[in-house]
Amino acid sequence: MEIFDTHTHLNVENFVGKEAEEIALARKLGVTRMNIVGFDQSTIKRSLELSAQFPELYSTIGWHPTEAGSYNQEVEDMIVQNLANPRVIALGEIGLDYHWMEDPKEVQIEVFKRQIQLSKDHDLPFVVHTRDALEDTYQVIKEAGIGPRGGIMHSYSGPLYMAQKFVDLGMTISFSGVVTFKKALDVQEAAQ
Repeated sequence: MEIFDTHTHLNVENFVGKEAEEIALARKLGVTRMNIVGFDQSTIKRSLELSAQFPELYSTIGWHPTEAGSYNQEVEDMIVQNLANPRVIALGEIGLDYHWMEDPKEVQIEVFKRQIQLSKDHDLPFVVHTRDALEDTYQVIKEAGIGPRGGIMHSYSGPLYMAQKFVDLGMTISFSGVVTFKKALDVQEAAQ
């Protein structure tokens, strides 16, 4: 059996100098390919470096909602330039995060919309991070529409009825370890 881990952060500080060791460990456990998700300037750069260095690694790049206030034309140009890289397989993780509220909702929504459009312009799927913002996330995706490659709701942690609404838009749902938490009854119901 081969496993493709579609969302890893092997590009963060915790793994500096340990990447080859972690890849070898993953391989022993049946993980033959991994997607390294970059979400700001440094993690995008590192994701691209790793996917160039290791043939079993791929990159997903985008501007995380907690970074929305620093999104500008220079950032967008950097993302667009790297979307042409054949090792880049998706745009993300993008979305809305009202838990941390680093930036106002309006700013996050505008950056989210812009990046959905980039995914369509470059024929790539997009990966969505949403926290305490399910309804607005749904509205943005519904209004913006998804491209032919679709998108994925990363680490979904909402109720079944919202999961179904996202699926009806053409999105895919992914679940993380949260589904094993005893009190995560909504998430368990949605997964079932």
